[in-house]
Amino acid sequence: MCITIPLFIPKTIGAEVSSTSSQSNILLDRADNAYASGNYQEAISIWLKVVKEQKPKSNQLATVYANLASIYWHTGKAGEAVKYWQESLKIYREIKTNKFDEKIAATLVDTARAYNDLGQPRFSIPLLTEAISIAKNKELNRVENMGYLTLGNAYTIQGDYSPAINAYKNSLKGIDRVDNDLPIVVWNNLSKGYQQQALITRQKAIAAETEEDLSADKLWQQVKSDRASAWQAAKKATEIRVNSKSMERVEALLQRAKIAQDDADKSSDVVDSLLKAEVILSALPDSHHKVYALIELSELTNNYDLRSKKILDSTVKTAQKIDNPKVSSSAYGAMGKYYESQQQYDKALYWTEQAQFTAQQIQALDSLYQWDWQTARIYNATGKTEAAIEAYERAIASLQSIRANTTRSQGNPLSEFQSDLEPIYRGFMQLLLSNNSDERNLELALQTKDLLLLSELEAFFEDDCFELETYSETDRLAYLKKTNTAVINTVIIDNKTYMVWQLPNGQFKKYALDITQQELQRLVNQWRFDLENKENDNYLALSQRLYDLLFTPEIKSYLETSELKNLIFVNDGILRNVPMAALHDGEKFLVEDYTIANSLGLNIQIKQPQPKIEKALAFGLTVGVNNFPTLPYVKQEIEQLGKLADEKGFLNEEFTKSSFKQQIESNKSSLVHIATHGRFGGNRENTFLQAYRSQIDLQELEEILSTHSLNFPSYPIQLLVLSACDTAAGDPQSTLGMSGVASRSGIKNVLGSLWSVNDRQIVTLIDAFYDNWIEDRLPLPDALRQAQLDLISSPDYHPSNWSSMILFQK
Repeated sequence: MCITIPLFIPKTIGAEVSSTSSQSNILLDRADNAYASGNYQEAISIWLKVVKEQKPKSNQLATVYANLASIYWHTGKAGEAVKYWQESLKIYREIKTNKFDEKIAATLVDTARAYNDLGQPRFSIPLLTEAISIAKNKELNRVENMGYLTLGNAYTIQGDYSPAINAYKNSLKGIDRVDNDLPIVVWNNLSKGYQQQALITRQKAIAAETEEDLSADKLWQQVKSDRASAWQAAKKATEIRVNSKSMERVEALLQRAKIAQDDADKSSDVVDSLLKAEVILSALPDSHHKVYALIELSELTNNYDLRSKKILDSTVKTAQKIDNPKVSSSAYGAMGKYYESQQQYDKALYWTEQAQFTAQQIQALDSLYQWDWQTARIYNATGKTEAAIEAYERAIASLQSIRANTTRSQGNPLSEFQSDLEPIYRGFMQLLLSNNSDERNLELALQTKDLLLLSELEAFFEDDCFELETYSETDRLAYLKKTNTAVINTVIIDNKTYMVWQLPNGQFKKYALDITQQELQRLVNQWRFDLENKENDNYLALSQRLYDLLFTPEIKSYLETSELKNLIFVNDGILRNVPMAALHDGEKFLVEDYTIANSLGLNIQIKQPQPKIEKALAFGLTVGVNNFPTLPYVKQEIEQLGKLADEKGFLNEEFTKSSFKQQIESNKSSLVHIATHGRFGGNRENTFLQAYRSQIDLQELEEILSTHSLNFPSYPIQLLVLSACDTAAGDPQSTLGMSGVASRSGIKNVLGSLWSVNDRQIVTLIDAFYDNWIEDRLPLPDALRQAQLDLISSPDYHPSNWSSMILFQK
C-alpha cells in the first residue's frame, strides 16, 4: 500500500531566516540546492549543522526538522523520519497559534505514514484521527483526503479491511478537485482492500460450507460482491488521469491485470493493462519502485506470452544502474525464478546464486531465505538431494532469524504465512521424507515440523514470543521406554501423508499413505460430522477406514506383539480436529487398547503433574445468552467438581469477564474449569469464550492466564478444562487457539471439547475423569481413558458422548 505522493515536500527556508546571520542564509541555500540536485546526504548534513550551530527561530527550526524528516522518509529511513516529525510537531504545538493548524495536521499525517512503513499502525491511527478532525474544521481538503488514505492503509496493515474500505471511501470525497495522481492511489488501494476482504470471506465461506452452516450462502454472496467492487475500483483507478505517466498509474494497471486474470472473460483487459504499464515504465526514471514494478509485470506477463524474459532483462539493467544491493538481489532472483519455470536449471542456478551473493553482502535475510529456497527447489529438481537439503536448512535458518517480521506482515498474518512461508517448511519435509530416509533425515523432518508449528502459532497469535521447551534426548527416550509410550507424528503434504513413529526403544518407523491432502481432508471432515451425529452409527465405516489407512499392516503386526501402552499423537493439519481415540480396528476402539494423548510438538512433557489441587475455580453458564442455547447440565458438572476439590464456582450472572479475571489472577488455582459456549476458529477473531454478558476473546484469555502464572510461579495451573466449546471442523488451524493459549500461558495440560455435548453424558465423563485423577491419582491420560471406557461399556457407547474431549499436553 506504499504511495509515492508526498504531503509535505521539503521547502526553501532561506527567505525565512533574514534575521539570522548571512552564514545561515548561505548554508540554507546550499541545503536547498543539494536537495534539488538529489544530494540528500549533503542536505541532511547542512540542516543538522544549522540546528546545532545557528539556533534558528522556532517556526524556522520546525521547518528544518520537517525537511529532515521528509528526506529520511523518502530515502527509506522511516524511523529517523518519525523522530524529526515529532520534533517539528512539538514545536508547532508549543507556538499555540491557529495559523499553524494546517502544518500540525499535515505533520500528523506524515508521521502516521512513517509509522505505517514501520509496521506500527497502532501508533498512526490516533494521529490520523486528530489530523482528520483538524482538517475537517479548517476545510483542509487535501490534508483530509491524505489523512483518510493513510488511515485506510493503517487498517489494511492490521488486516482490518472493513474500516480500511470505509476510510478509502471517505478519502474519495471531493477528490475530483485534486490535480495530481492521488485519486489513482485511493481507487487502487480501495480495490486491494475489497480484494483482500473477499479472500478472507472466502475462507470463512469454505469453513461454513464444510460444517453445513446456514451462513455459507450469505458469505459466498459477500465474496461475489467484494470481488465485483474490487474490479470496479480497479477500473476506475485506470480510467482517470489516463494521460498520467506515473508510477501510481502503473501500479493501478498492474492491479487491474491481476484481478482480470481470475476471469476468462477479461483476458483482453490483462493484455491491454500490461502493455500500457510496460510503455509507461520504459519512460520512467530508474528507481527501486520501477524495478519492483517490472518484476511484477514480468510475472503477470509470463502467464500469457513470452515477453517476460525481455522485461526481466530490462529489470536487471535498471537494478544495476541504481546500485542498490537489495533491489539488485530481487532482480537477479526474479530472473532465476523465470528460468526455473522454464526448467532451464543451469541458468536458473546462476541467477539465483547472484541473488544470494548480493543479499549476503548486506545481510538481507528477508531476501536471502527466498533465494535459498529457490536454490533448494532447483537442486531437488536436478536430483542433487544433499545440496537441496543444505539449501533448505539455510532458508529455514534465515526464516527463524526474521520470524518476528514475517509474522507481523500486512493483512492477515496467518493467511499470508500459509500462502507464502508454510510451503518452504513442507517442501523441506517432503524432500526429507520422500527419499530412503535415514534416522538423521527423519529427526530433521520432525525438527522442521516443530519449527513450522512454532511459526504457525506465532502467525495465529500475531506474536513472535513463542518458545518451545526442550528436553534432553536421553531423558525423553528414557521416558518413552519406562512408560511403554510411542510418539506418532503425522505430516500432511499435497500428494501424501506420512506417519513417523518413534517407538519406546527410540527406533523410528516411517511410512507414506497414498492419499492426497484434499481426499484426506474430505474423509476426516465427513468422519467428524458422523461422530457428532448420535442418531446413527454411520461413523463406524470411516472409523475403520481411517484406522486401516493410518495403521499399516507392519504397524498392526508390531502392535500385536509389543507391550505398548501409550500413544501420543503429534498430529498435523486437519487431523488435529478429530479424536484418535475413536478410530476402530473392526472389533474395538483404539482407546480400548491404548491410553491416548495429544501434543503440539516433539518436546512433550515428560513429567505428569501430581493431582494436588490447591484450589479449583469453575465458571459456567446454564442459561442461553447471545443466541446460544441453554446448557442445563453445567450446574451439575460444577457441583460434582466441588465434591472432589476445594472449589469456588461462578455460575451465570456471577460469571462475568471481570469476575473471571479477578478470580484467576488472585487465586492459587491449580485447576480451572470453564463450562460455557466457546468457539475456536481458524484465527484469533473467531476464537472466544462466552461469559454472561460479554465474550472473552483469545487475547484477553491469554493475558488473564498469563497473569496468574506471573503472580503465582510456584502454583501453576496444572489443568485447564474447556468442556462445552466447539472447534471449527473444517479448519486445520482451529485447535491452535485451544492448545496454543494454554502453552503460551504456562499451562502444560488442557482438556477441551472438539464439539459441544449438551447432554448428561458429558457430566458423567467429566465427573469420572476428575474422580480418576483426583481421587485415584491416575495420570491425566489414564484418567480420561478410564472415563471413556466406562461410557463405551454403557448403553451410551456412541462416540459422540465420549470422544469429543481430547487431552493436549505441552
